[in-house]
Amino acid sequence: DHPLNGPNRAENRRYPVGVGVRRITSDDRGEMEALKGFVSTVEIEHGHPLLSDAVRLLLDDPAAGDSVMAVVAEGPTSVAGCAILGVANGARVVEVVAPHEHDLAPRADLISDLLESAASITAPHERLIWWCRDHEPWADAVASRSGLIEDRRLLQMRIKLDETTVSHLRKAVVPTRPFTPTTDDTAWLELNNRAFAGHGEQGAWSSADLRRRMSASWFDPSGFLLHPIEGQPIAFCWTKIHPADSHGPAMGEIYVIAVDPDHAGRGLGRSLTCSGLVHLADIGLAYGMLYVDSTNSAAVALYQSIGMVTHHVDRAFLVPRSP
Repeated sequence: DHPLNGPNRAENRRYPVGVGVRRITSDDRGEMEALKGFVSTVEIEHGHPLLSDAVRLLLDDPAAGDSVMAVVAEGPTSVAGCAILGVANGARVVEVVAPHEHDLAPRADLISDLLESAASITAPHERLIWWCRDHEPWADAVASRSGLIEDRRLLQMRIKLDETTVSHLRKAVVPTRPFTPTTDDTAWLELNNRAFAGHGEQGAWSSADLRRRMSASWFDPSGFLLHPIEGQPIAFCWTKIHPADSHGPAMGEIYVIAVDPDHAGRGLGRSLTCSGLVHLADIGLAYGMLYVDSTNSAAVALYQSIGMVTHHVDRAFLVPRSP
């Protein structure tokens, strides 16, 4: 019997692939912990993370409630894969983890069945978005099989933080101070939600969203840079460090960056980007990176102008719902 088989599991649903698919909710803490163990094992096999930060943090949060659910495909002795559902601004976000050899895709029918099962436990009014990473080149086969519609493209852009580049970036920095947990929470949330009004992932954050990230092992307030005017933050650049893995070197990420809309048009976006990258270089990182929506042409042009280039593209697919 494998770890994700439990006495209270839901009724299995049989698919042509010969596995049962069952639902796990955040209340099933033992099963959630076993699910996290499964994901960790697959990530170790592949040498890099497989889940987004938002979904991973929901998995870790016992108070997440219906904000996180999962469906698991399992056979008699092993787990074949799972789909984990988070939530972002009224939409469900689903991410799939399935073991496979690096040069072989997992079975498209298995992934399609996991997505179908994820759709079956999602409220009819909710959009369901499957985020597919660049290291999943088999996504097109799944999309074709399941009638998925490409919804968004997310560019990962990188820059090498060599001495010449950092010297150039340093000319554009602005004064910043580190974020102070508790003291700055309310002001930062108000700033973030004004700056990202209507944004699919970053908008409408609650104190719980901020708390989850501050509880993460990677959180470091010294890399959460606020640009204040008369003590009030009007822009920020939140950085994050990614350790080296088998697919690449250690990198510093500009995790979230924004300017209060009342102060837009003053070049602060460029200055805060440079400030964040210089901070990452000063603490020893040789590479910086960030994610940006491909349709945000102004931001893409800004990042290109300081020397960033697109490394890879992640895609989001809209999962069709039954009428």
